Amino acid sequence: MTERAALAGPRLGFWALGGFGTGVINTVPAALLLYFCTEILGISPGLAALAVLLPKLSAILWDPIVGGWSDNTRSRMGRRRPFILAGTIGVPLFFILLFSWPYPQGDAAFLPVMLFYLLMTSAYSLFAVPFVAVPAEASPDPVVRERITGWRIGFAMIGVFFGAAAGPFIAETVGGGRGGYMVMSITIAAMCLFALTSTFFATPSHFIAPVAGEASPARARFRPSALIRGAGRFWTLTAVYILQLIGIGAVTALTPYWMVQLAGLPAGETGTALGAMFLATIVTVPLWMRGIARWGASAALIASAAMFGGAALLLAMPDRVPMLPVYVALGVPFAGIQVAAFALVAHAIHAIPDDREGLFTGIWTAGEKSGLALGAALSGLGLQIGGFVSAAPVQSAEAVETLRWLIAAGPLACMLLSLALLALGNRK
Repeated sequence: MTERAALAGPRLGFWALGGFGTGVINTVPAALLLYFCTEILGISPGLAALAVLLPKLSAILWDPIVGGWSDNTRSRMGRRRPFILAGTIGVPLFFILLFSWPYPQGDAAFLPVMLFYLLMTSAYSLFAVPFVAVPAEASPDPVVRERITGWRIGFAMIGVFFGAAAGPFIAETVGGGRGGYMVMSITIAAMCLFALTSTFFATPSHFIAPVAGEASPARARFRPSALIRGAGRFWTLTAVYILQLIGIGAVTALTPYWMVQLAGLPAGETGTALGAMFLATIVTVPLWMRGIARWGASAALIASAAMFGGAALLLAMPDRVPMLPVYVALGVPFAGIQVAAFALVAHAIHAIPDDREGLFTGIWTAGEKSGLALGAALSGLGLQIGGFVSAAPVQSAEAVETLRWLIAAGPLACMLLSLALLALGNRK
């Protein structure tokens, strides 16, 4: 099998189908878990924010461990596929338990929710870290890496769209409450199991025959000097992407609250809004890929971040704004952020010496999950400070105004900070 043929044609499509599963698994908790905790289980917003945040922060340690472990694994299945298989089994199982366990009502549900979310995110890392590492090691040709990344991102955006639209829709359609979330979790998990299994069977065991002694010892890879050497561009991109994801995570987590408190619509319309957002993302992914080919990924990342921050401000307008146009306006630049960031990091990781794709991909995915979780957690803490009361039929004017600016000014600030950091990094 030649290097170019290792992941091309139909096989590339079956491999990239796992992106659908990762998109769904990332989006449903990001969009619904905070709301599920506060409005269904009655957990206070501050504790609910911690339940969402702490399991994701564990990825800061766990994901690089998974990546380094995968880099150093030698087996008949290769070094990535054993981890992909473990994640394929664990992710759907713990996703179901997260939304279906018979939790106690109120703050007593905090610990079990956090535990199941920790188990789910840990299993997710086993799949996602080696999966995302594949483009960086698949070819020395940047065009090939960008094509593989583009396919994965395309399927991931379809998964994000499906999770954002179908998750709230299924839960509300079957009656809402705990029963609705249970049905939703089982349905979504079954679809994800199919997608993740497709990736396992399509992933090649080896892309390039390993050269004896080319990899540095496992312990040496985690030394500070080894993590810094030749990786300055990678660390800048990681910080930029985390800031952008904090803003995106805030919009996603606060949309159910915005829908009810500011738009005056049922919570079930969250699926319609986020579905419109991510449908726009799917449709515009090819356009962003063409733009990257013409003007470069850095220019695309700058443009998309600025557009997202500007669109988020529309959510703070005093009069009720048309829901669908605003969320479509958010979805278009979200596609650019995803495609451009992953294209840039694939090149950055490929340029790092000593065959450490898995390790640095683990660091990147840890940042990705932490950014989304921080967006949701900071939103929950902001609601708590602003006087939001869990499951209350009516919120105070102060709480509603806090919500208005959390969902609008917060994302804009994150995007502006990320662009300042990217500009600083480009000067070096």
